[in-house]
Amino acid sequence: MSVAFGMDGTRENAKQFGPGDYYVNSRGAIHTVWADTLSIIQIAGLGPWEAKFVENPRQ
Repeated sequence: MSVAFGMDGTRENAKQFGPGDYYVNSRGAIHTVWADTLSIIQIAGLGPWEAKFVENPRQ
């Protein structure tokens, strides 16, 4: 799995994560996640919270 932060995040500048790794988003952080293989991703946090999906024209 790869994660890039910011509106201009790309796969080239994304950080790689493996099994057992984790990261923490700060409030309002814009980020993009790529999972190129079959993955189980757990999302946890103190609520209330919401996800706002942004269309990416570079796809």
